Order: sequence, then C-alpha cells, then structure tokens
Amino acid sequence: MKIKTLVFDLGGILYKHSENWLVDMSRKYNIPIKELEKIFKDYNKYATSNEKSKRFWIDLKEKFDISDSWKKVRQTMLDSIILVKEIVRLIRKIRQKGYEVLFFANSHVDLTPEINKKYKITKEFDGGLFSHEHAFFKPDKRFYKKLLKITTSKPKEILFIDDTKRNLEPAAELGMHTLLFKNPLQLTKKLKEYGII
Repeated sequence: MKIKTLVFDLGGILYKHSENWLVDMSRKYNIPIKELEKIFKDYNKYATSNEKSKRFWIDLKEKFDISDSWKKVRQTMLDSIILVKEIVRLIRKIRQKGYEVLFFANSHVDLTPEINKKYKITKEFDGGLFSHEHAFFKPDKRFYKKLLKITTSKPKEILFIDDTKRNLEPAAELGMHTLLFKNPLQLTKKLKEYGII
C-alpha cells in the first residue's frame, strides 16, 4: 500500500547537539567530561516537569560550585543545539509532494519549547506529538496509539522514522513501516527507494 504519512523523530534527526557540546561545557565549568556524561545520561527523568528540570540544573550548579545561575548553565546546553538544514529541506520537499508529515518526539518540558521558539520547528510539520505534553514516552506503545489518533492514515500507510532502534519496535508492532535514521544521505536514498521523493 502507498505511503501517505511520514512520522519523524526530532532530536538526533531534525536537530542535534553540536559535536563538542559536552567538551565545551566541561571546559567552561571545569567539570570532568565523564562526570557530565553520567549526569546527562539520566536527564530524561528530570525533563517531565519544570520543577524537576529546575532541580536538575540547580543540583548540577551546586555540585560543581558553579557561579553562573542555573538558567545560564542550562542556556549553555540550549546554545549547543543546531538545526540540520538538509532534513528541513527534505521535509519541505516531502510536504510539497502532498504527503502528511508529522513529528513524534520524546521531549523535554524545559528545553523543547525553547528549541521550537528558536527554530520554529513545528511549522515545518502538519502536526505531531511532544511527549512532555502527554503522560507517555517512546517506546511506550500507548504513546504510539495516540499518534494514530491524529492522522487519518492507516498504520500500513505510515512510514515511521527514528534514530533509536527500540523506538521503531512499537511502530512496527502496530503495523507501520519503519526506518532507522543514520544520516541525511541515507534517509534521502531510502525515501527515493520508497518513491516518496
């Protein structure tokens, strides 16, 4: 059956951290890089409410005796996020061809609205879901069922694109086509194979 809807993850595909953002933060605040890697590994747990997120940044500031305000420390992370322009162009091309394009992202209550404000990400899509606005995160199947409610396409008419393999599994179980994103060139090639572009 013909693909009618494409669903994109955002972080790691449409936008990403600059290559050396942890190194930059490590140098700026004199924090060992291994410590930062360990701390940010758990960041998603704190990204579900403004209160938890604020606590995360305050704890980071206090643990390493940082003189900057917690908001300034957080801004260091925000400033490291860059838009992948090849993907923006690709999405525009897909929409021009009449496909519905949705976003479906695990998001952070404090960072995602700021990123969207800076890059106007949601205007590039026909709609979508941010996890911080719902009670679920990928790969929770209940979140995917919410996705199916915002499109008229059947699961077999949807191509679901994500850069994390485990996030593809519930989509496949629900009958969607899935594609593991590696880089813009690989994605372009795969979309050509599907006859989408």
